[in-house]
Amino acid sequence: MKIVFIHGAGHTGELWSDVQTHFPGAIAPSLPGHPDGEAQASVESYAQWLIERHLSDAGDGRAVLVGNSMGGAIAMTVALHATERVAALVLIGSGAKLRVHPDIFAQLERDFTAAARTLAQLQLAPDAPEARIARIVAAMERTGPAATIADLRACDAFDLRERLGDIGAPTLVISGTEDRMTPPKYAQFLRERIPAATLESLEGAGHVPQLEQPERVARTLAAFLGKIGEGAQSIR
Repeated sequence: MKIVFIHGAGHTGELWSDVQTHFPGAIAPSLPGHPDGEAQASVESYAQWLIERHLSDAGDGRAVLVGNSMGGAIAMTVALHATERVAALVLIGSGAKLRVHPDIFAQLERDFTAAARTLAQLQLAPDAPEARIARIVAAMERTGPAATIADLRACDAFDLRERLGDIGAPTLVISGTEDRMTPPKYAQFLRERIPAATLESLEGAGHVPQLEQPERVARTLAAFLGKIGEGAQSIR
């Protein structure tokens, strides 16, 4: 079984490292343009890149896709277009529609560094320590303004609300109670519309619980894998 962690808009694969370490053999690729290569213009294009680059060698042909925010959108899109490659989905801080306020684009274009810090603060619970904020800002600065803005435009155009019922893979939806980017109602919508979905709420977590509560995210993921019979690996 292959576990693939998929990061969110403007982020890099490094932001999964605290959870990834619990799952030997799991991968957390940085999407194209983050910073190497060229960022894609749509969630569909990122999904196709993931299929071609990282799912063609998934052993038995099936992988567990664990996506945060835009990464969750990519995971759902892969599940619809390459059903035979997907064993299960884990959607963290994600939604079926990911609209982005126009002011965010204006702020990023006007002062990227300041806007990155504002976004980092919004992505975390209100009491987040400075080191955690700085970690997200550093990832966004490595990615740069062009790719970050392209990601957010891809999110703004994304809408799978009418196709969620076609997702057949077992799905775990994880939502932070303090998520200000995709509030818990987004997770509830996914749970209600994806046929084989369950929901786990993380008290006190924001939009990126893999940074805020990595041990709990890892335990929750391992328990889910055990329940679906995919041979969960023990937490180290």
